[in-house]
Amino acid sequence: MDLDTLLADAAPARLASLEGPDSPAAVSLYQQIAAQPPAAAPAFRRHRLPVPAAAVAVACAAALVIVAWSLGGAPKGPIATKERPLGALAGQPARHFLLAMAMTAARAPLTTGRYWCTQAMTAELAPVGPDGVELTPPGQGLPASPPSAYRYSIIDRQRMVNCLEPARPGSGTVAGWYQELGAKPATPEDAAAWRRAGSPRWRAWYRGGQVIPRRPRPRQRTGPKPGQEPWGNDASLPANPAKLRAALLAHPISFSRNTNENLFVSARVLLLDPVRPAVRAAAFQVLAGIKGVQMKPGVKDPQGRAGTAVWLGRPGLVIIVDPATGTLLADEWLAGQHGWVYAPGTVSQYTVWLRVGWANHLPTYQGAH
Repeated sequence: MDLDTLLADAAPARLASLEGPDSPAAVSLYQQIAAQPPAAAPAFRRHRLPVPAAAVAVACAAALVIVAWSLGGAPKGPIATKERPLGALAGQPARHFLLAMAMTAARAPLTTGRYWCTQAMTAELAPVGPDGVELTPPGQGLPASPPSAYRYSIIDRQRMVNCLEPARPGSGTVAGWYQELGAKPATPEDAAAWRRAGSPRWRAWYRGGQVIPRRPRPRQRTGPKPGQEPWGNDASLPANPAKLRAALLAHPISFSRNTNENLFVSARVLLLDPVRPAVRAAAFQVLAGIKGVQMKPGVKDPQGRAGTAVWLGRPGLVIIVDPATGTLLADEWLAGQHGWVYAPGTVSQYTVWLRVGWANHLPTYQGAH
């Protein structure tokens, strides 16, 4: 029996509003959906690719997984990269998977605490030119470095903790810390190129060429810093999928003019925010209703955790979801068709979500570890 038949037999109108997610029928449907084998991925052609370079500035509070996939077709324009194993990000429609995740989220226990804290590790691939200076990317108000200046790549890593106090709307981050973990050559080939160049110190393209550290630095305190999501207090969000969709569209996070892209980005935020299980379930339903959302099971995040990749259309932002719990494991951004010096599909940045949840005490920031 295919998934469309399973959903049709389960009264989609009832499923859409998540009435009775613990009923025997709903549990049986979820088990059947989860047991469905993934669709076979279409064959793809591998390409021999020359060496790369590139950096993408840190955006939002999320980033990417080092599972570098090619989008297929010969790259045009930018230098391609062989710094990551390239494959095909070939997926299947994600609707049924996301509806199953909605039921999983709805059954999660309601927990609470004083603070909502997220602990994350981020990393980005940075291209380095002569004398260890990072290449200047386009669109920064400065002349962009030519791709021909590329010598090798480094990975710059950070770790951070941010805590909110949801009972105080608008309070934003009340406490947290940030730590540079140190940069390193991205691959053994990059390490060899760095040594051939005389092992220079690395300097950033911004802030007058500040040094990019190679060793961990002490934690730095962050917060308090006021702020809140565009839609206001998370506690006010509706659990009805249609009403939640309208609220997210009325207060978009993304600057995109594309409605589906705005919904994808905003609903993804609710997978991390301190919302009720029913609202998180509705966020998965909003994602399920977006045309063109794809999924690929059996991927791993940079921590080696198994998950399912979900993305919209031609991959740019890819989220990795734990299929057993509905937890967001990681975000990744892939270089697009105009990726400066990265081949399309190259992971340029990632964020791994190490811990997300309630706490009754604020974290300490002293120390280097």
